[in-house]
Amino acid sequence: MLKVFLIFVISISAFASTSKFYGYFSLAFFSNDGRYSLVDNGSRVGVKYSKKGFYPDWTAGLRGEYSVKTTSHNEDFFLKNNELNRTKDNGPFSNRLGYLYLTYDDNFTMSFGKQWSPFYEVTSVTDIFYIFGAETSGAFSLQSDGGYLGSGRANNSARLSYDLGKTKISAIYVATGDQEIEILDADGKSLPGNPKRIYERSLGGAVQYVGNSLTLGFAHLSGNFKTSGATKDSGLTTLGLSYTLGDFTFAQVVTFSKRSEIDDVGEIFDGRGLETTLSYKLSSDVTVAAGLNKLTPDDDVYKNKSNHFYKIEKYIFGLSLKKDVFEAALEGILDRSRLSTNLRTNNNIIGLTFKVSIE
Repeated sequence: MLKVFLIFVISISAFASTSKFYGYFSLAFFSNDGRYSLVDNGSRVGVKYSKKGFYPDWTAGLRGEYSVKTTSHNEDFFLKNNELNRTKDNGPFSNRLGYLYLTYDDNFTMSFGKQWSPFYEVTSVTDIFYIFGAETSGAFSLQSDGGYLGSGRANNSARLSYDLGKTKISAIYVATGDQEIEILDADGKSLPGNPKRIYERSLGGAVQYVGNSLTLGFAHLSGNFKTSGATKDSGLTTLGLSYTLGDFTFAQVVTFSKRSEIDDVGEIFDGRGLETTLSYKLSSDVTVAAGLNKLTPDDDVYKNKSNHFYKIEKYIFGLSLKKDVFEAALEGILDRSRLSTNLRTNNNIIGLTFKVSIE
């Protein structure tokens, strides 16, 4: 896979005016309950290529992006109940994005492959932290990148988008090819609930307004999956808002999920997610931010089960510096969540991350 990627990058480098190699390397140092870890923090490399005017008013392009494990190629960092864990990984590179697109008149775009979902674009207004956050918006539900339902980086998807200036309308169809997924714990073992499912398809869309100070969006996804021989529906509906006044920015996302959230013992449930962030620019380079991630079950069947009290409630604080290609952030998280057994996690983590971009 790496050889193919490098050959591809070299091949298109002849078109320097329409190709771009990008990426960044980032490391994070964590302190958690007397334990310390140095881990990769989302390092990646990618390439973009486009050719304008290959046909009147049309642009063709592609994008490929790979995550890079910079600190260890056979282990992955896993954060469960805010405790640091490691799990086996397949190698130093894994696919994040890979899609082709056609754009007509700079307004209408068709794209195919693994790509960002319209759902994530609505929820991304609260995904502002370098280390933590974006946990209860539904974009990365089921401990995944949102690929199967199409809420984050959608797998095997076809997307249509129409840009009306400040308003953008998008639709997406995800055809997973009946792929089976199984939710695993940090040790790579199957959770004891009912985490194994086969996704069949998903369909959704979004409408988003992006103004000078106000961003407002609505998105919905509906999918089908099989589990224990039965076909069931799952879905996500979200509202996202961001407003900037001077150096202050307030953002909030509210998400209603149907069979798209999972607790610490593998039970899948309906839920209500809330993410709120507030940031303030101390200067052109320095920003302080605070946030809340909260998820509560909204499922009568789940709530009536004995020993099922699961909820997420996490408070996030951050201070970040961005100067040219260098970025650094100090972030902390106060965890006041509950496990399904009604045990409070009461766990706090501090993280320091550094990032250098490739332009």
